[in-house]
Amino acid sequence: MVVCSVMSAQTAVTLNVDLSGQTVSADGVHVAGNFGDITAGLPVWDPAATEMTDPDSDGIYSVTLNLLPGVYQFKFVNGNAWGADEGDGVPLACRYPGSNNRELVVGTSAIERTFVWQGCGPEGEKVVRFRVDMNTYIDAPGSPGIHPAGMHVAGDFQGWVASDSPLYDYDGNNIWEAYYSIGDLDAIEFKYINGTDWSNPTEHLSTECGVESGNRLEVITETNTVLPAYCFNSCSTCTLPAQVTFKVDMSLQTVSPNGVHLAGGFEAAGYPNWNPGGIAMTDDDGDNIYEVTLSLPAGSYEYKYVNGNEWGGDEAAPIECAAGGTNRGITITSDEPITVQHCFGQCNETCVADPDPAEITFSVNMSNETIDPAGPYLIGSFTSPAWQAGAIQLQESAVAGIWYATVTVSGPAQIYYKFVNGIPDAADESNSEADGIAECGASNGLGGYNRTHIRTGNPETLTTPCFNSCEICGTIISVEENNVVNGLLVYPNPVEDAMNIRFSNSVAQKITINLYNNMGQLVTSQDLGTFAGERLTTLNTAELASGIYTLAISNGIKNQVVRISVK
Repeated sequence: MVVCSVMSAQTAVTLNVDLSGQTVSADGVHVAGNFGDITAGLPVWDPAATEMTDPDSDGIYSVTLNLLPGVYQFKFVNGNAWGADEGDGVPLACRYPGSNNRELVVGTSAIERTFVWQGCGPEGEKVVRFRVDMNTYIDAPGSPGIHPAGMHVAGDFQGWVASDSPLYDYDGNNIWEAYYSIGDLDAIEFKYINGTDWSNPTEHLSTECGVESGNRLEVITETNTVLPAYCFNSCSTCTLPAQVTFKVDMSLQTVSPNGVHLAGGFEAAGYPNWNPGGIAMTDDDGDNIYEVTLSLPAGSYEYKYVNGNEWGGDEAAPIECAAGGTNRGITITSDEPITVQHCFGQCNETCVADPDPAEITFSVNMSNETIDPAGPYLIGSFTSPAWQAGAIQLQESAVAGIWYATVTVSGPAQIYYKFVNGIPDAADESNSEADGIAECGASNGLGGYNRTHIRTGNPETLTTPCFNSCEICGTIISVEENNVVNGLLVYPNPVEDAMNIRFSNSVAQKITINLYNNMGQLVTSQDLGTFAGERLTTLNTAELASGIYTLAISNGIKNQVVRISVK
């Protein structure tokens, strides 16, 4: 009864090999494989044990074996010893992965397969090895994983039957594959299915790699074809997701009771898309460095850190390490683990102490504008809360058309700001400065621009631009006692070879002129000594690279600054 049960579970498998183009060995034709590893009692890789016959002398040799279901490896032998076998001549399309042996999948239904010597199929038929990479699919958050029935391929080569053409993951690497005959077709349409019927997850592709129906389309020109291991539902091969650990040093911040979060354009990887409270970060060891690890496929991403769980608590990345506006950026090209760390609001990995809190006087010339009844406002990254929610109303100065505000600024050295004609509204920024400050500002990553300044930690009075313009519209005018010198005039601006700087001291004081690039680095300095009265000096700019610079007039206690443009 046991023998009968085993026999009934076996499947009749007929193997044929066409040797009509070969000189057949006097020692006969044989098939050798790992048959006995799966079906007890059969030979294991014996080149002389399983003889094939050609009773009708048509050059096609045959043998029928009773095999248990499973995946077998084998090859034909024109003779009865190793060396007379097919060797490396078996095409890749029908090889068992990682070997030079043939592959045979046996189920519960009787099968007959015909092969050409060192070929995949019968004479005149094309064979295609279908392959699909499921790694990105199964690693995506919320993925249902691989269906218990496994992966399948269906197409016009087999009548679009979802369950007839299974694929196999031979070595556990989540690349599913199998080869099938497509007859004499020159092109095939097909798609991969996660399961056995059309209600299971199937591919629906763009026309980049298929046709209007959402199927894949392949032109087949070779007798034996191996397709790339396409990423499921993708037009290309895929890279395994990388484990990316984001870390942010919060040692200079008062951490919000709502915690620290990561926000970014991670939607394609299955994470919240630019949600300020969507991805929580933790500080398990209490060192003020918060972290989170995401599984991200290859690609480029923008992101930023949020102190809290709402916009307004987000950082503004300095220009020199920003990817777009005030966002950070990362590009992933492989599946190697990556760790990135920054200080909140800085480019440094660990925090460098911010400049001391200090007063900064901002001013804008509104002479060319119809001023809103509510008056102009200042918004920026340094207010609390930041931007529109923390808007500061400007007051009119003694000089017609010029409005100003003096603000105590703390936090990062680099700040971002802009002026608004009327009450600021985050939902409608039509009254804010826009493209007019593109040349002297920084992109905000949302199609607009912000002005930017690197503060020194000393009291400063910034230049007075025209509203929505890079043009400097007058001297630095705010409150006279905040100025280091009187009547400051810098010309020409923009400058090419040399810049003239004219001003006067009402009292004797030591004056130094410093010029900084847009990264806050000192590029040149002049010590004018101690004096009172008017002074005209020239600064050589011929060797400077084109760009925006900050000119600082210092008396050792505070700075008076002017933004200049070098052509």
